[in-house]
Order: sequence, then C-alpha cells, then structure tokens
Amino acid sequence: MSNTTLRAYCQTNRHTSKVSGNTWWTKVTLLRGSDPAWVSNHYVRGAAPKVPHLPSC
Repeated sequence: MSNTTLRAYCQTNRHTSKVSGNTWWTKVTLLRGSDPAWVSNHYVRGAAPKVPHLPSC
C-alpha cells in the first residue's frame, strides 16, 4: 500500500465501476503536477463512501 499524497479535485459516482462495493471515484493529480487520473474512493483515507466536502465533478 502506498502513502502517496495526491491533490483531489472532485468526485463522481460511477455506478458500474465498483471497488469493494464503493462506486465513488476521485479525480487526482500528484502534488508536483501530473496528468489527471481517477482513484477509487475505496483507497482514499477518510472516504466512506464519499470524500467529505469534495465537490462532485
């Protein structure tokens, strides 16, 4: 398991893509900059099932 810190922009419910039952995904980049990527909220610390106070995409 990685402990990489990422910058989160927004989250969306991908009803058909689940990781351990969680359908929420967060759009992220590396802190130093990178192309955007999506990570399942299952792997985001503090997300159950959504990240609090993070807007929807």
